[in-house]
Amino acid sequence: MEKSECPDCGKKFDASDAMKQHRNDKHLKQEVAVVKKPKLTIGKILTYGIIFLVVIVIGSVLIWALTAPSVGTGPIGSTHTHMDFKVYIEGKTIDFSQGKYQKPHINQHVHLEGGDGDLIHKHATGVTMGFFFKSLGMTFDKNCLATDTGDKYCNDGGKTLKFYANGITNDQLGNYDLKDGDKILVSYGNESEDEIKVQLASITDKAK
Repeated sequence: MEKSECPDCGKKFDASDAMKQHRNDKHLKQEVAVVKKPKLTIGKILTYGIIFLVVIVIGSVLIWALTAPSVGTGPIGSTHTHMDFKVYIEGKTIDFSQGKYQKPHINQHVHLEGGDGDLIHKHATGVTMGFFFKSLGMTFDKNCLATDTGDKYCNDGGKTLKFYANGITNDQLGNYDLKDGDKILVSYGNESEDEIKVQLASITDKAK
């Protein structure tokens, strides 16, 4: 009698039914894929933890870059003073009463509040005009004013960036240390003296 041979392991059986049963028990069942649930290992936990910490650190650095006090700036509460100000770009004012410029969205060393876009509240000594603009997402120096919308206004010969403190031209610009009762004007363009006088006259007296 011819024996039946298992095609998987070569074992021989007297009957084909016995070989089929053997193959079903020993070989075919082993080919069924076993789905295993992924295990949460210590390595994976550490990896997720590191990723989370990196995200936190990056976020903290970005916040610090926008809100950190400059060198010489005192702690919050070291003073409480107010200044009136206006910013004109080619004859048009920037509306600082918008929510994005108002407390609590900006720095606590210096800020705008109550929907008022004319009055600066200074809560720390050594706060400069440049630091104030930085708290609003802007930059301000002797050459350029860059707004939070990405627009940049720089001296180009025909149009100039001008800074006035209490009606007098001041060349400190971003380095100017804000003082109680100041009336500040930042103006960019090619305005005449008469037009500058109109802008200066538009500054409010709320600090008093």
